Amino acid sequence: MHDKTRTIWTHRIDTVVLNRFFGIPLFFSCMYVVFSAAIQISDVFKGYLELATDTFFIDRVNAGLIYLQAPDWVIRLIAFGVGQGLKTTISFIPVIAVMLFAISFLEASGYMARAAFVMERVMRWVGLPGKSFVPMIIGFGCNVPAVMAARSLENYRERVLTILMSPFMSCGARLTIYALFVSAFFPENGQNIIFGLYLIGIAVALITGFALRSSVLKDEGSSLVIELPPYRYPRIGLLCVATGRRLKHFVLKAGSLIVPLCAVIALLGVVDNKVGANNFLATAGRALTPIFAPMGIKDDNWPATVGLMTGVLAKEVVVGTLNTLYAEEAHSESLARNEEDGVGAVGVMVNRFGSSAAAFAYLLFVLLYFPCVSVVATVARELNRSWALFSVVWTTGIAYITAVLFYQCATFLENPRVATAWITGMCGVLVVTFYGVRKRMRYKMNRIPKPFPTHIMISE
Repeated sequence: MHDKTRTIWTHRIDTVVLNRFFGIPLFFSCMYVVFSAAIQISDVFKGYLELATDTFFIDRVNAGLIYLQAPDWVIRLIAFGVGQGLKTTISFIPVIAVMLFAISFLEASGYMARAAFVMERVMRWVGLPGKSFVPMIIGFGCNVPAVMAARSLENYRERVLTILMSPFMSCGARLTIYALFVSAFFPENGQNIIFGLYLIGIAVALITGFALRSSVLKDEGSSLVIELPPYRYPRIGLLCVATGRRLKHFVLKAGSLIVPLCAVIALLGVVDNKVGANNFLATAGRALTPIFAPMGIKDDNWPATVGLMTGVLAKEVVVGTLNTLYAEEAHSESLARNEEDGVGAVGVMVNRFGSSAAAFAYLLFVLLYFPCVSVVATVARELNRSWALFSVVWTTGIAYITAVLFYQCATFLENPRVATAWITGMCGVLVVTFYGVRKRMRYKMNRIPKPFPTHIMISE
C-alpha cells in the first residue's frame, strides 16, 4: 500500500476510532473480543492437554514408581509434585498464547497507541494525567515493566501515582487463575467474568488514582503527547515469532517457579506436624483460614488460603498450588472410599468453595491483593521502601474489603445480621483508612526528596 493511500485510510479509520463517543466503547469491545477468543480457543485444546499431561506426567510416572516399589515420598515428589507442576505450566500455554498473539496484533497494527489516546479523556475526567494509561496498558502483560515504564513520566507525583495504580492491572499470570476458576464455576460465558475482572481492576486503579490525587498527590497534570503511527496490516509470520518469544519467556519463568514449588508442597504434604496428625500445610492453612471466612473461604477449604500465601511470590504459582493440594485431597478421598477415580482436583475445589459467590470473591481478592515480590522490589527501587510498603498494605486492604463486601452482599439473605455488620464494618474501615493515609502520607511527601526522572532507551 502506498504511503498516500495508507494516510487516507488511516484518517478515515481514525474518524471512528478516535471519536469522542465511539472511541472508548470500541476499545472495550476490542478487549472483550480478545478475552473471548482467548477463552474459547483455549477450551478447544484444554481437554486434550489435560488428558495428555495427566497420562504422561502423573499417571504413567505414578504407575512406574509403584512398580519399582519407590517410597511414598518419592512418588509424591516426582508424580504429584514435579508432574503436577509440569501439567500446570503446560495448561497455561493455549490461553496465554492467544492473549499474547492478540495483543501483539493490536500493537503492530497501530491501534494500541490510539487506545492510550482515547483513554486519556477518561483519565482526565477523573483528574489523572493521561500519560498514566500507557504504563497501565503494559501492565496487562506484566506489572514489573509497567512500573518501570513510569520512568518516562517527568513529573514525580505523576510517576508515584502511576506506579501505585499499575498493580491493579490484571497481568498474564492472573489470567491463568481466572481461566481455572471460569472452567470450574462459570463454564458458560466465562469470558464475561474475565472481562468483568479486567474492568474492575481498571476501575479500582482509577479510584485509587483519584483518591490519592485529590488528597496526597495534589498537582497539576501534564498533557499527553503521543505519535499516532499509520495503520498497518501485521505480518502473521512476524506476529508468530514475537508471540513465541514472549510465550517462551512466560512459560520458562512460570515453570521455574511452579515446578519447584509444587515439589516442595508435595513433600510438605507428607510431613506430619509435631502437634498432631495434620500435615504442615493443612495446619498452617487452617490456622489462617478464619481470617478469610468473611469472603467465603470455609474451614475445610484451607488449600485456597495456602494458594493466596504462595501467590505472594508470584501469581503464576497460585494455580500450581491449588492443583497440587486439591489433587492430593482428591487422591486421599479416593483411597478412603476405595475408588480408583474420584471427582478430581477440580471437583474437590468446587466442593470446597461451595458456591460461585465464594469463588468470585476469591478471584476479586486475587485480582487486587499483594503484588508479587518482584513488583514490590521494583516499586522500592523506582521510588522507595515507604511507597512499596504502602502499595502492599493498600492493595491487600482494598482486596480484602472488596471481597468481603461482595460476598456478604451476595449472601445477604442467608444471614442478614452478620452481613450487615460486616458491610458496615468494612465501609467504616475504608473511611478511617482513607483519612489516616491522607494525613500520614502528606507528612511523608513533604520529607521525601524528589529525584530526577530516569530516561530509558529501548532497543530491539
